[in-house]
Amino acid sequence: MAKYSYRAVDATGQASKGVYEAENLQDFREFLKSAGLYCLSYKVEREQFGNSVQGSIPAKELYLICSQMGVMLDSGIGVVRGLDVLCQQATNLKIKTILLNVMEEVKKGVAFHQALADQGGAFPFYLISSVESGEQSGTLDKVMVRMADYFERQYKTKAQIRAALTYPILLSIMCIGVVLLMLIVVVPKFLAMYTTSGAELPLPTQMLLGLVDFLQNYWFAVLAVVVGVVILIFILKSSPATKPGWDTLMLHFPGFGKMKQTILAARFAHTFSMLISSGLSMLSALEIVSRVLDNGCMSKYIAIMIEDIKKGMPLSESIKKFDVFPPMFKSMIAIGEESGEMDELLKKAATYYDEESDRAVKKMVSMIEPIMLVVMGLIIGFIVIAIIMPIYGMYQNIA
Repeated sequence: MAKYSYRAVDATGQASKGVYEAENLQDFREFLKSAGLYCLSYKVEREQFGNSVQGSIPAKELYLICSQMGVMLDSGIGVVRGLDVLCQQATNLKIKTILLNVMEEVKKGVAFHQALADQGGAFPFYLISSVESGEQSGTLDKVMVRMADYFERQYKTKAQIRAALTYPILLSIMCIGVVLLMLIVVVPKFLAMYTTSGAELPLPTQMLLGLVDFLQNYWFAVLAVVVGVVILIFILKSSPATKPGWDTLMLHFPGFGKMKQTILAARFAHTFSMLISSGLSMLSALEIVSRVLDNGCMSKYIAIMIEDIKKGMPLSESIKKFDVFPPMFKSMIAIGEESGEMDELLKKAATYYDEESDRAVKKMVSMIEPIMLVVMGLIIGFIVIAIIMPIYGMYQNIA
């Protein structure tokens, strides 16, 4: 028996969470299906199996595991032997422990996909579903190779976005640090001369004095507001009640929204094509895509697509309802349905939108950097002017 802690939504988009005890993953899926729920995420707490290690495996490591496993299976090596080789090669203790647990389960007669599911969420559910499909169709080696390609793309995309955003983040931290250092340490030493002179101070200097005095006396209030805003944003992004609204806002936010839509279109195309080519049905693939995207707005739209397909509507017609998908993406879905080559066309779409998302991120970064430098220059310029004006006034009076 295992306990499945899950988060799910129904056909109307209403979120819920709970715990269900089932014999295996299939029983858990049957429960969700009978309850009319679409699972967003789940974790497994398996009873009588104390060596399970919690925590997901990074995409880079999943790529290596799937790639090596695919090569070994294609060479005729069995699952148990392949897992044994992976265990011997693993240098990370956590990953080695997880693989040992999987191998022990498979040796006891547990299906490979079930052994993966029993590792406390270490392996993503779309990998588990694909492995199950590969076991049933006898194409496990091909499934593992496709999953390796998928995880490699995911890792590279995240690495590119992270690399592109590193410089603006560091620049932001540096700008904020320089301004705070000037306001708290440097500026008060200059302004102390003016406050003791008793002379009438210019408006910019008075404003700067007020700001410095406020920061020195109420810094804790400023810190509390900043922390409160961060916590509020985290709640809005994470709470099942507010996440769909927040994600909808972000997808339509000026400038940022188009980039977000392009990134999600690439992930949708990658995941959907991979699942379809692995043998999963369109409905099952869409349910998994909804969980992979982890976007409240997209989950709501995909739930509507699933209902439309159940009523007999083609996916290409249903997807036209939603403006978050680029027009070319909708056209390729339609062509894929007509030609029967949905997975191949989606792979091409995914490659295209990968490049588009990379360009969109670089464009956003190229816009952020000069804006930040201009703002930084204006702030420092104001501070310099506020300090110099009284000195200039005193010089004129002496003259």
